[in-house]
Amino acid sequence: MSVQALIIKAVNIREKGDPKGALEIFTEVVKNLDNPISQAGVMGDMALCHQHLGNFDTAALIYTAASEILSQHGDVVGVARMRPSCHQ
Repeated sequence: MSVQALIIKAVNIREKGDPKGALEIFTEVVKNLDNPISQAGVMGDMALCHQHLGNFDTAALIYTAASEILSQHGDVVGVARMRPSCHQ
């Protein structure tokens, strides 16, 4: 299965109410990406899963790490989109 297909599958799983299942897929996908901007995007999806699971501190750490990657690569739009809404 392609990376794109795995990401779509994970998003669908998360949207059906299984953030833990989606997180497992996103975690494997991010390990296999070579492009840092793509990695940061998937990290944003991982952070959202953690939010849904109530792991707000972990979500915030992942959002911050992803934002730093995007910032290092000059992706200011990506940084703006990565702003967490982690509220306990």
